[in-house]
Amino acid sequence: MESGKKMRITAAQVCDVGKRPTQEDSWCISDISDTEKLEACGLFAVVADGMGGLASGDLVSACVVNSLAASFEAKESIDSPVDDLYDMLQQCSSNVNEMLGPDGVKQSGSTVIVALVHKDMLYWAAVGDSHICLYRNGVLTLLNQEHNYGLELDRCAVSGKISFDDAQLSIHRKELVSYMGMGELKHIDRNIRPFPLHSGDKVILMTDGVYTTLSDAELAAVLNKNVYDAAELLQAGIYEKDVAHQDNYTAIILGV
Repeated sequence: MESGKKMRITAAQVCDVGKRPTQEDSWCISDISDTEKLEACGLFAVVADGMGGLASGDLVSACVVNSLAASFEAKESIDSPVDDLYDMLQQCSSNVNEMLGPDGVKQSGSTVIVALVHKDMLYWAAVGDSHICLYRNGVLTLLNQEHNYGLELDRCAVSGKISFDDAQLSIHRKELVSYMGMGELKHIDRNIRPFPLHSGDKVILMTDGVYTTLSDAELAAVLNKNVYDAAELLQAGIYEKDVAHQDNYTAIILGV
């Protein structure tokens, strides 16, 4: 970016129930037209995926998004994005646990991806297995690590406790080991150094209903367009796949 030139940010989103009976995804993008807030606090986006198979996943994902959005809106400025995002996520976790009550903790849950674009820098935090990816110069790069049991199985395989085949074939690989609603969070994935964004970059936050349906190559082809066309093409691509039992899917695309 040229010195003194402000980065222009664009944003678009896709959210659909897929072929499921209920929508358990939630999302939010801060007001991109509020230039004062944008300058003081940056652009904030969050995607949450209520965990299928557990009760009230939709309520938990909504609580996650509402809590984080309220924390962001309450701020007059952000001076330490890394610390602020971490504190907001911890407060959100407390709010979810309080909503669930002592008997409801671990009985329901949600993933969460949070992104903040602040003064040409990207900051993000993640819990669970939703993805945040950077698209730059035709290449799609996953930024966060999934918090599922597969990671622990792979570590056991590397240490020789189990075979690599057993690790890869385990039916428990996709089970989440860190999620909102579990009580004290086991893992929070985040960047602790500012990540500089370049003109032409795109950042996509998405639930597993997106990245398990479209390949990285298909997503990269979509993200080669502007954010609005990319959002339309992403949805069209998922429709075209016509996957049986298509999961809820949500994506937020940020462009700079």
